[in-house]
Amino acid sequence: MKMQDAINTSADKLYEDIGRSISVGIDLGEVDPEELRERGIRWFAKRKKELQEKVCNGYIAEVVLQEGRSWDQTLLLAAVADLIASLVVGVSPITVAALILKEGLHQFCSNNQS
Repeated sequence: MKMQDAINTSADKLYEDIGRSISVGIDLGEVDPEELRERGIRWFAKRKKELQEKVCNGYIAEVVLQEGRSWDQTLLLAAVADLIASLVVGVSPITVAALILKEGLHQFCSNNQS
């Protein structure tokens, strides 16, 4: 998925894309979008703490969270995707980064208990 597409895609569709990615190679027959979305939600929830530690404890989050200005979403998406690329093998880091930004970096990191 291209960065601009990810920015403009709903969270439900992003979760569905994750569900589809983690289902590749598993012969499940026809799977409806709702089941794919639920798989994506479970995948994200299972990895959220690890993602928070990587994103929220980094320099990019420090700068973004402390400066009270808006950021170019494409550049921020690219920066977050780069941070998490090693954690999301088999799933597009752009898709996962878009979900994090949809939640909002402030909200995502406020739940980080590190």
